[in-house]
Amino acid sequence: MKKRICAILAAAMMFSTFAGCHKVQDNFPANEIISNSTADTAESSGTLLADFPVPDRFAGDWTGVEGCVTVHVDAAISLPEVDTIPTATVKRHFFTQEDADNLREVFTSDTPFYEENIVTKQSLQKRLEVYYDMERGVIPIQLDGGNTKEVLEGYIERTKAAIEEAPDESDCIPKDFILQKESDYPERDELSGWSEADGRKIHYSIHNMRDFGIGTSATVYLDGYGNNNFCCAYELEEVPDMLTSIEPTISEKEAIAMGDALLERLGVRDMVCDQISAVNYYTVNYLLSYYTDNSIAGNSIDEIHDAGYKMRYVRSVGGVPVIYTENSGSASPEGESDLQTWGYEQMEIYVNKDGVVYFLWAQPYEQPKVETIAAELLPFSDIQDIFAKMIMVTNEDLLAINIKNGFEVHESKDVHDVTLRLMRVRDKDNVTEGRLIPVWDFWALDKAHAVDRSYSKYVYEDGYERVVLTINALDGTIIDRNLGY
Repeated sequence: MKKRICAILAAAMMFSTFAGCHKVQDNFPANEIISNSTADTAESSGTLLADFPVPDRFAGDWTGVEGCVTVHVDAAISLPEVDTIPTATVKRHFFTQEDADNLREVFTSDTPFYEENIVTKQSLQKRLEVYYDMERGVIPIQLDGGNTKEVLEGYIERTKAAIEEAPDESDCIPKDFILQKESDYPERDELSGWSEADGRKIHYSIHNMRDFGIGTSATVYLDGYGNNNFCCAYELEEVPDMLTSIEPTISEKEAIAMGDALLERLGVRDMVCDQISAVNYYTVNYLLSYYTDNSIAGNSIDEIHDAGYKMRYVRSVGGVPVIYTENSGSASPEGESDLQTWGYEQMEIYVNKDGVVYFLWAQPYEQPKVETIAAELLPFSDIQDIFAKMIMVTNEDLLAINIKNGFEVHESKDVHDVTLRLMRVRDKDNVTEGRLIPVWDFWALDKAHAVDRSYSKYVYEDGYERVVLTINALDGTIIDRNLGY
């Protein structure tokens, strides 16, 4: 089952309900789309989409950058199903103690909270068994400090000593559920640990990193479904051939209802399902892996153990979603620090037949404030002209790249979709406040190939599905999605 865009955004906003009372926390971003009070103060004159002249398709062919770039466009044009396009201001949000308490109330209520036993007797014993396999020659010695038996002996002795001091994985060390400052980083605070609900461990990992562009996140997940970095899930069509995939036993509609119900309980009312895909959840067998001090290498997938859906949620204002792309928005201009950035908001919800198994909310925004209900859009004819010129200008660096690499690469961009949606933009020097504005995104299969085929091994030639140009629908300027402005 392929991933698909959730087409009917209005339906995605109708929340299922849970039994029991529900209290909406004021601190969580909760925008009731465009309330009457907001509409009274926001500007309302602007473009009506019903009167906005847009052709059925956009088509054309261009070649430029000294023949190195060819562009073919035969694209459907997609407008949101609304009367007008709003603009809004938005601020960066950092998780508060109230936010953390709200998550706890929703997922595990006030059950006891414990420290994460990341390094336990059992985990160290698994590592020791790998070292013994190295000692017996079953797997190669792969260690920081040297791949010799003398170095390995040191690892074995240190691991044995650590086992004596480490807690048992069954040990439950009580911990306060408090978002605390990190001692070495005053601009950062964190909370991690686990509680139990219905006999299963539920893990929490909340981090604020005010000094880093993409370090703010809240993750809650069911034991066995991932960790604080990622969910252990393959999209169904990407399950490796050596594993047997399984179909979910619930429908997409049921999965979206689970995601919507979770957000209702959290008090988040302006996020909608933008994309859904069937997934298989897997376990990792670390016994067949070998370790270094800093990483685990050679992970071996054990088995598929469950199926469900991955849903991506995005913020929506006035019925218009903030479009998601693969760009994180955390890049910096060349030669500048990557700390002064502000990544785009990201929310993922994974479910199985029983409910939510993994929840991630990263780089959250505060409640958007609508500034214009009906923005004035440039004619699409102007947008076409800007695309024709700027698609080559924005790819001129390919010439310098080819010179630096010492061989010639050509690129082809096959544009198949053009969409009008919202995007969060910011000023270059502002990493806490921005605007949600309408933009035109040009989606394409972007491919490259080495002219001299002897260099083809250095070029990924299958291509990427991505946005190749983003144009501000208000003034026609080009926006770099990697930078966010």
